Amino acid sequence: MTKQEPPTDWSITKGENEVFATRLATFLGIKTSLQTKEYYLMGLTKSETVHHQRWIRLAVLHPEHVYRVDFYANGILLGSSYDEPYMLNPRNTWKQDSLDTLHALDEIKAVVIKQDGTEVTVISTIE
Repeated sequence: MTKQEPPTDWSITKGENEVFATRLATFLGIKTSLQTKEYYLMGLTKSETVHHQRWIRLAVLHPEHVYRVDFYANGILLGSSYDEPYMLNPRNTWKQDSLDTLHALDEIKAVVIKQDGTEVTVISTIE
């Protein structure tokens, strides 16, 4: 997604790129020193903003364990995602609408509802 949605970032990024590299290395039996997080909220840094617009996604190391992801801003439910890539405001598989951050947003929260019914909350502040 970092290569698809604005602001496009062709470098190796935290989140989706690191998750992909870790999963591929594990599949191939390659040991890696990456300290990849299980869940990583993306789209929250200043460099990921264009004209007060952000494209919020959650990179997940083990998407096979996830039933859905609920996205919240300042405690208000913004939407849910049921498929990888887990993104707010999906239009289709590789396209999403942005979140307007012209108004004050302090934090974005993603609540991961796993297949077994447990929940994991990932909270990040907006830069």
